[in-house]
Amino acid sequence: MGDFHLRLDKHHWGDKKISIRNIIVLTNTKPKEKFRYVKILTVNELIDYLNYFKPIFPVNDTQKIAEFIIRVNEQKTVETR
Repeated sequence: MGDFHLRLDKHHWGDKKISIRNIIVLTNTKPKEKFRYVKILTVNELIDYLNYFKPIFPVNDTQKIAEFIIRVNEQKTVETR
């Protein structure tokens, strides 16, 4: 497995309060019930849900995080072939 490290310009430990949101995203349908500790969404609802919240990270850090996730996913895909 690759050696993955995410290097952001500054760390935010102690500087920012980062809320954790438990989300399950389903491709087509979801249960009608609401759950206490997890939000269940369809893929079509995900972007609106995420955009509802005020951004925590600057755009450049968000881009670095996204690129990191893509690299990790690509590496894992290559390793499983």
